[in-house]
Amino acid sequence: MRSIGVSLAHLCLGLALCFSPLACKAASAGEVRIKLGQSRTVALTDPNGQKARIHFRFSRMSNGIMLEVKNLSNFMLTYDATICLTKRKHCETTSTIPVQAKLMSFEAWPPGGDVLILSGFTFSGP
Repeated sequence: MRSIGVSLAHLCLGLALCFSPLACKAASAGEVRIKLGQSRTVALTDPNGQKARIHFRFSRMSNGIMLEVKNLSNFMLTYDATICLTKRKHCETTSTIPVQAKLMSFEAWPPGGDVLILSGFTFSGP
C-alpha cells in the first residue's frame, strides 16, 4: 500500500474542538472532520499523482449513525475513523472496511456519535 497526500485546499475540516486526548490536536493535513448531518467531498492524490474525489456523508438512522463513502477513484481506499460523542466529551477509534474502486461503502454504529474524524487515507491496487 502507498500513502497519499491530502490537499488542505480541498478539505472542509468542519470542527476545531477537542474532546479527549485522542482528539486533542489541531486539525492536520490528511484529516477530515465531519459533523452529524454533513457531507464532504475531498480530493486526494492517488498513486498515479491524479486527483481522486472521495465523498463522505455522515447521517442519523433510526437505530444509530451511518457513514456513506463513495470512492470515485480507480484504486481501493482504506482509512481510519474516530467517533466523537461531544456531550460526553469522549472519542473512540473504530474499525472501517476498505472501499473498492468506483464503489460505495456504508459504516454503521449505535447512536451517540456526532463527529467523525477520518484520517490515514491510503490507496492500493491497480
